Amino acid sequence: NSIKCLLPNLGTALGYAVTVEVTTNDQDSPQVPFSDYYDVLNEIKGPIFSLLKDVDSLPGRGAAFGDNMAALHKRFGVTGVVIDGSVRDLSGINEVGLPVWSSGVVPGHGRFVPTRVNNPVTIAGLRVRPKELIMADNNGILKIPVDDIYLILEEALRVSTEEIEMQEQFIDKGIPYEKLRLQYGWTKIQ
Repeated sequence: NSIKCLLPNLGTALGYAVTVEVTTNDQDSPQVPFSDYYDVLNEIKGPIFSLLKDVDSLPGRGAAFGDNMAALHKRFGVTGVVIDGSVRDLSGINEVGLPVWSSGVVPGHGRFVPTRVNNPVTIAGLRVRPKELIMADNNGILKIPVDDIYLILEEALRVSTEEIEMQEQFIDKGIPYEKLRLQYGWTKIQ
């Protein structure tokens, strides 16, 4: 995966997807006003997860996100941002307190303009449509099907409880290995 959590100290983010395609240097790219993007952010109710895709001919050569954009995004209720491209001002973004996932860091930006707002995008192999529920942590990014949200929550809690119990058993040296082997069905290959 080319997208990494750049500020793991800021934790997990969850929100409804708003997407924007940007170019950081291509002078001949189509362009839409930034207000088109900011208007969408302003209209969304609930937590927002913003996804920016650098569609430049050489994606990542200029920053598509920085500390001032982080401050503005926080104002709109954005809980996390994925940039399929580069960011700058990482220490400033950290001070703003906005979790960021990106494919890289660069020292500056170029022309930087939006080309399309709130259309489906593919970022690191994940196809995201506007308004889909996105969750990201230090392990990566995923979509959560909203139609099945209660089933998913129930299953996540079950798995989490099961894994905590399993880890406690694995750490406990008082439990003989043979008991673990039988309990978890670790059979010997004949």
